[in-house]
Amino acid sequence: MRTGDTFPTFSGRLTDFQLSMPEGKKDINRQVVMVAAFCKVASQLVYRGYYIDSIRDQCMRELKQETDDAVMERSEKLGSEIAGQILQWAGTDMYKKTRNMPRYTPTIKDGHWAPTAPTFADALEPYWGSIRTFVLDSSTQFKLPPPSSFSKENNSDIYKNAVEVMQYVDRSDSFWISTVEYWDCNPQRTYIKGHIMYTQRKLTPAGHWMSITQVACKQKGLDEMQSCRAYALTSIALADAFIATWEEKYRYDYIRPETYIQRYINKDWKPLIETPTFPEYPSAHSAVSASAATVLENIFGQDFSFTDSTEVTFKMSPRKFSSFREAADQAAISRAYAGIHYMPACENGKALGKKVGEMVLEKLVRK
Repeated sequence: MRTGDTFPTFSGRLTDFQLSMPEGKKDINRQVVMVAAFCKVASQLVYRGYYIDSIRDQCMRELKQETDDAVMERSEKLGSEIAGQILQWAGTDMYKKTRNMPRYTPTIKDGHWAPTAPTFADALEPYWGSIRTFVLDSSTQFKLPPPSSFSKENNSDIYKNAVEVMQYVDRSDSFWISTVEYWDCNPQRTYIKGHIMYTQRKLTPAGHWMSITQVACKQKGLDEMQSCRAYALTSIALADAFIATWEEKYRYDYIRPETYIQRYINKDWKPLIETPTFPEYPSAHSAVSASAATVLENIFGQDFSFTDSTEVTFKMSPRKFSSFREAADQAAISRAYAGIHYMPACENGKALGKKVGEMVLEKLVRK
């Protein structure tokens, strides 16, 4: 297993990441190494590790049929050694420390974020901006201009932005209502029936874009190494876009449209989908979508058309897109049409995401 000019190693190019490859590892099965390394890491990062164990067992059974026992053993050991180094590096990214940081207390002032219906849950991941970035110099590398100043006056920018959101929700036709649902990507959507409240597990925005990456890899007929590269670059762009966005969200701690409209315009107004439980500005879905689209355009081309079937599992029809940018733009504007973001949060979120995507390409592709 080696790297070449086409696919240079990420070792020494991601923040604080140095991978030491064991010497003398010849006659190995690259696929076995990949499966062993991936599954060992993945099992530590998901809630239901037994899903990963099941995938690993299935893959290894198939690979064992075509691999010598000694090669199989060496390959699994190498994959485990690589995974161990990755997990050791991941363990220093600040995540564990954020688990023990003080509970976030909302700012009880006009213009700031407040919990929203139906759960009125605590703010999600208030310290995510402190997580170590992958290629950005820091989570504050791309600071955004501040959102509109708070005001209750009907001639103020924030009031006008709120009215615009209300108009989007009121005039949304069947296409845009379905679009809002399509890009909802709420990993834990809440339902209330009478006295019963339950949640439905769905995809995250990042999960949706990784599914799009899979569609593109299959459509283009990429081999395993090319596919791994596409997944890795897209994942890194998504991760850094989230970290940078969360830094901005909690720096500005901005009020959601639902809260502003119900307090100052119409107490009975509701968005089309559940308002996420964290500050408004900027739109994270807009940022991560733009970051992923920027990377995928570099890999597959600006005019790469595809059919996204990600949401079929949730009883929605596949969607055709003429480019990744079209998909990202649709994801972004859907947040304003849904009533959960003001339009400036969507536009500035896209701008932030594009910068993150370009930085990923600059550090990991073009150098």
